[in-house]
Amino acid sequence: MKLIRAARFAGIAALAAGIYTIFVLQPIQMQLIDGSQQQIWLEGVLPRWTLGGWIWLLAIGAWMTLLVTFMYSYSPVHRVSTMMQSGLIIISAVLLVLGVLVGMNRLEMTSIGDGVYLSGAPIVYWQASVGRIALSLLRAGLLMGGGVTAWMSIDLALLGKLPPLWMVPGVVAGAVVVPAPFLGLSNWQLLIALAAFCSWCLILGARRSLPESYPTLC
Repeated sequence: MKLIRAARFAGIAALAAGIYTIFVLQPIQMQLIDGSQQQIWLEGVLPRWTLGGWIWLLAIGAWMTLLVTFMYSYSPVHRVSTMMQSGLIIISAVLLVLGVLVGMNRLEMTSIGDGVYLSGAPIVYWQASVGRIALSLLRAGLLMGGGVTAWMSIDLALLGKLPPLWMVPGVVAGAVVVPAPFLGLSNWQLLIALAAFCSWCLILGARRSLPESYPTLC
């Protein structure tokens, strides 16, 4: 896949996931509901949350496609840093995918009911445990994914492969989510990262051509 097409795909997928999350999933509303009513609320929005999970899986795949295309197009393969970046992309993508899938499973447990017990523990206990696991996976994935996104953007700018200004949104998008495991997943933090990532994709995807990886010397 060409980098321009990869940028368009990633931008559209990320924008769709963000819009769906804000206006359909409404995570802020869930945070305002107390614990006694949150279970009932989740049962009512379960189909929407499941669909949202699949949309975010698409966005994660599109993000991974964009970074891999960047590496294939502009990063020298023989460098140690390039190989480390490729490994981090894979690890972070796996963590993010697992986090989304585990979170979807946690929400699907709402259909079992509050009065049911699993291995002697109430279902609410297992829901909370699965939710914490999902959040830990997402935080680890954001730490590595944000780090490798910012690192690759800075790396390509220093290599002179692409204009540095084109890579600034990529640095911002990655750097903003790196502190997620330590500061928590702030809504504003994720919105800034999403806006920066979509801007980055727009800068790249709106162009008809990009600089060649190895320009021919005259």
